[in-house]
Amino acid sequence: MYSAISLVSSRYQQRLLYIDIGRAQAAERELEVDWRHLLLERAQLTTSANIDRVMSDKLSMQTPQINQTVFIKESEMNAGTARAATATEKSAATSAPRGAQ
Repeated sequence: MYSAISLVSSRYQQRLLYIDIGRAQAAERELEVDWRHLLLERAQLTTSANIDRVMSDKLSMQTPQINQTVFIKESEMNAGTARAATATEKSAATSAPRGAQ
């Protein structure tokens, strides 16, 4: 008698677990569909056309004309960085307390 009750109980637990597995698999399929939709949406939002549209419509920005574009040579850029660093060091040295120098 005890083994028959044990068998029925274990079969019942097995059915419950099987139902839980089915629910988990259905939830997994839903999440995969949502994930695919999010990937498609991200791809659409990051296209150049969409970025240009948002730039012009929402941010009131526009692509600069060729006469508005300034080109900087890399050597000038590096020299400008060195000048900026020197100026920053000088201002830090003059603003530091006397005992800290």
